[in-house]
Amino acid sequence: MAGKNISRANITEYILIQPMLQAVYEEFKEFSKKKQDGVINKIKIKHVNRILERVITLLAGESTTAFLDLVEEDAIPTNSDVVLIITQFVTALNKFKNDHQSLHSGYYRWNVMEEVDEDQDDVEDEGLTDEDDENEL
Repeated sequence: MAGKNISRANITEYILIQPMLQAVYEEFKEFSKKKQDGVINKIKIKHVNRILERVITLLAGESTTAFLDLVEEDAIPTNSDVVLIITQFVTALNKFKNDHQSLHSGYYRWNVMEEVDEDQDDVEDEGLTDEDDENEL
């Protein structure tokens, strides 16, 4: 099954933020195992939200964004709260990857959209006559 196309810029962003999100997820899973109800300080919340904001931006227009929320500083989140929130982001990012890749010769590859050179003026087809141009409108 062919996936949806994606820009090279979005692929680059995915490659940048996916390992950071995974690392934060693993770290908070460990914190949660040690002290599930441990309160998260503001510095950690800011750090986590910086990554989560980038994920939300990347996933703009995807159906999963309706389920993604940042960590609320005023809510006094615990380790287990943050694990739950980050789990949603990890899952959404995995779905994003699955939606934008296809299997080719045994390997998954990104479905890269054709990028148009914005500097190039519209070029008329040389094979069309003026009459053909009028009929296409």
